[in-house]
Formats: sequence, structure tokens, C-alpha cells
Amino acid sequence: MEEQTDRLLTETSIQLLLEAPFYAHLLSGLVKHVGVTVPTVAVGLYQQEQLVLHVNPAFWNQLPSSEQRQGVLQHELLHIVFGHLFLGDTYPHRQIFNIAADLVVNQYIDKAHLPEGALRLDRFSDLQLEAKREVGYYYQVLLGLHRRGGKRADAQLLKEWLNGGAEQALDQHQLWSGVQRLSRAEQGNLRQNVEQVVQAVCQRVGEHGIGLLPSGLKTHLQGLTDKPRTLDWRRVLRLFAASSTVTTVRNTVRRPSRRYGTLPGSKVEPQQKILVAIDTSGSVADADLNRFFEEIHQLWRQRVEIKVLECDVSIKRVYDYRGQPQQQVEGRGGTSFDPPIQYANSNYRPDALVYFTDGRGRPPRYGSRCPVLWLITPGGIAAKDNTWHELPGQVVKMPVLDGI
Repeated sequence: MEEQTDRLLTETSIQLLLEAPFYAHLLSGLVKHVGVTVPTVAVGLYQQEQLVLHVNPAFWNQLPSSEQRQGVLQHELLHIVFGHLFLGDTYPHRQIFNIAADLVVNQYIDKAHLPEGALRLDRFSDLQLEAKREVGYYYQVLLGLHRRGGKRADAQLLKEWLNGGAEQALDQHQLWSGVQRLSRAEQGNLRQNVEQVVQAVCQRVGEHGIGLLPSGLKTHLQGLTDKPRTLDWRRVLRLFAASSTVTTVRNTVRRPSRRYGTLPGSKVEPQQKILVAIDTSGSVADADLNRFFEEIHQLWRQRVEIKVLECDVSIKRVYDYRGQPQQQVEGRGGTSFDPPIQYANSNYRPDALVYFTDGRGRPPRYGSRCPVLWLITPGGIAAKDNTWHELPGQVVKMPVLDGI
């Protein structure tokens, strides 16, 4: 059965490449898993940093035509394009959100390519829903209909779907909860990666490939490609931390000793030694402090040795980070950038210093013996401020969280 599924997936991918190359190229970037993880076809999370397409062979193999197989794949890919996987927590009524999300994407798929019973705007004839609107619009209209109730056809149809009538059409969304269980930092990383992939696909297929898509979808993609490109500050942070000179040697039973051919052998691993300074002055908001620890945790998950230093006008606390953020920080006074630099120079000697701060303070008087990366909060100093240019090292602005 799985061999047939793989064959039909390949055939459908080729058909998409010929008829709708945008979808084919986007599909090629997904991990594929054939199995019974879901009852139908669904997009989920793979190792917290990539999306995977789950395909149930029993469902996939019984689809009656190649057109419907294309439609099913387009449906899942459009949820990715419109970012629906990241929005579930924004809408309290999860079932109505699921219906609204399907109403959005199914508008851009040929009706002949949709399975029987698919959720479409014309099913709600009394509501006269506007076409090509965002998921929030359909959610609010359907939520109002649900609260009003009544015996009209639209209200009865919504009630039927909420009571399980559209269970097969909606159960593919269950894996989105994996994305929503990620921390805000992890979601930010994933969302940024997805947007970059979509932008890269648009560039790859060019104007001709985009021109084959429905007008409303073209407008949405145009908005993504025209979106001002901001510095990928998380990538800067990862690359900055990777500039390590410290290595560790550990025993491993997977690799024999090169000298003696016996087990255990040894494996040399790079290990970054980073001092992370946290500005705990009164001008830094609690929300920013929480975000600092989320980003520190992402570094730590990459096997980085991290020592955290809390500082306002002086060093308040120094400790090794072992996966658990502090419930409270010490400080909340004024700001001085010198103590962490002096500590790095004389006490710790890290490979790099990462300083989370709003940048509100006098530039440091001391030079750093190691590279310094300053991560400035969204409400902190701007690039036009004098202090920005007087901070030694690389200075990067952390963007607003954009709803997550």
C-alpha cells in the first residue's frame, strides 16, 4: 500500500510541476511521512524546526482522481502559505477557527479538485460571505452565527459541522497544536523559516509561475515578497555563537578508535563558551526579560555552554544556565555596561559575549577581549541614536513579536 502511495505522490508532484509549479516547489521542501499518524493528509511539525506532510495511505490511495490528489496537497500547502499553523491560539473557538481556515484556502482551489463535502463559501448562501478575505473575517462572522443560532440553513449547517459533520475535513488540523506548543522564540524561528522558504519559491518560479495562480493568492504572495527584508537576527545570533574555539573530547561506541581499531573510540566536538549578560535595569520590561530567557534557551539547546550574568549598575548574580530560566532577576536599578565586559575580560574569558539590553545607558569605557553581540529590545535605542554606534561589536535590533 505504501509503495502505491509513494508512486501516486510522485505522479501528483510531477503534475503540479507542469500545471502549478509554485505548489510543486513548495511541496519539495517538506519532509514526507507515509503512515497512519493522521486519518487523511496533514501538515505537522518535524523536530521543532521544520514542517512535515503526513499522508495516510488508506485515504490517499482511495482518492478518485489525480485532480483531487492535487487539490488535497494544495489545501495543505495553502495553510502553510497563509500562516494558519501559527494562529490557532489567537482564536478561542478552535473548531470555528478550523472551519474559517478551510474557507480561506478552498477559495483558491478548483472546485473539481476538492473532495466531496469540502468547506466552501457557497455553502453559506444566507451569510453572503465576502470572497478572498483573511481567516479573522470568516471566524468573526461564523462565531456570530454560532451565538445567534436559529433554524436557517446556514445556522443548521454550522451546527452540523461543529457537532462532527465535518470531522474528516477538519481532523487534519490536529497536528497544528504541535506548533502552538512551541515557545514564542521557537515559533518565531519556525515562522521566519517558513516565510523565507515561500519567498524563495516565489523567486524560483518567477513571474510566470506566480501568474498561473488565482488573483487573490498572487496578491498575498506579492505582499510576502514585497515585505521589507529585516535582518535575520536569530541567524546572526546562531552564527555568532558558532564562532567558538573550545572543543571537548568524549568516548563513543559508534566510532572505533582510529589508532587501535577498538571501542570505545573518541569524538571531538566543538563547544561554544558564551557569557550572556542580561540588562536587569528598571528600563527593561518584564516581557523583554522573559524573551531574553527564551532566546537563551534556544542557544542552550544547541549544546552551547552558557554562563548568565545579571547586571544593572553592577553585577547582581552569575550562574550557569542549565535549561531552567530564573523566576526572578536581581537588579532593576540604573544601567552600566562596563561590569559584564570587565568580568569577561578578567574572570571568565568566554569565546563571545552576548548582551541583551535596551541600550539605554552610557557606552562602555572598557574594550572587550572577545567578540560582543548586542541584542537591543524592540523598544530600545534605534540605529540613529549615538549610543548605537558607540557600542563595541555588532549591534542588532530584536523585532516586535508580530502576534506570537
